[in-house]
Amino acid sequence: MDQAEAGRVQARHGGVAVFDFDCTLTRVDSLLPWLKELGGPWRVALALMPSCWAFLATWGRGWGARRTAFKDAMLVHLTRGRSVTSAQAAAERLARHLRWRENQLSRFAEHRDRGDYVIIATGSPRLVVEVLTAERCRPDLLIGTELEVNEDQRLTGRMLGGNCVREEKARRVAALLARQGPFRESHGYGNLPHDRLMLELMDHAVVV
Repeated sequence: MDQAEAGRVQARHGGVAVFDFDCTLTRVDSLLPWLKELGGPWRVALALMPSCWAFLATWGRGWGARRTAFKDAMLVHLTRGRSVTSAQAAAERLARHLRWRENQLSRFAEHRDRGDYVIIATGSPRLVVEVLTAERCRPDLLIGTELEVNEDQRLTGRMLGGNCVREEKARRVAALLARQGPFRESHGYGNLPHDRLMLELMDHAVVV
């Protein structure tokens, strides 16, 4: 049995804790700060107008669809053609001044110390959050928005498999719990309204 499989078996006999990332473990959303590190503030400013038009174009489809359209447009304008290494380097720069919620980091550490299987489920790009959490709160598993990468290891600007927020985040978390469970108990940490559906899956939910 390899280490990953051993971890999955242990998790079935223990607890699981699922943490949102932005504005739960951190005090601010990480997407725009990362895009500023990647493209600079002027490129971000230039991308805002077409992204706002994309937001308005989906006005009748609900808040989640509007936010996804805005995010999709920002990613296209600011990440397309960028190398994966430059995206990770931008995340490393952001990590040096990212503001954390120390009380939530303590809860994260408590779950790790007692042997719970700890997951971060985030709408931010997974490749970014992997870097941001490397020193402060590395999870057993990270669920996030996947960015499409071409054969040259450059970002295409598109999300792969959808935006991991709200309904989609809850769907992925539910699938994971079913696949790797059953767990003795489940704990969830997130903010409203974005994480409501995910928190409803948990035995114990904490709104941050």
